[in-house]
Amino acid sequence: MRQAVLGPYRPLVRTPFLTTDKLWLETDPPLDLDIDGEIRGRTPVQITPEPNALRVMVSSSFRDT
Repeated sequence: MRQAVLGPYRPLVRTPFLTTDKLWLETDPPLDLDIDGEIRGRTPVQITPEPNALRVMVSSSFRDT
């Protein structure tokens, strides 16, 4: 039940990851935001995701700018 509600358990010591309650999405050039098939805005945009709603995997060489 826990995994269905909160997602799989991931110990901090095995896999490095970051968490946030807000993120900023910026594209070059600015793009439309398509949410469920409808245009709801344009980038750049600040997003406040629901807890455990968004997971992104990147390579260890990824540089956050």
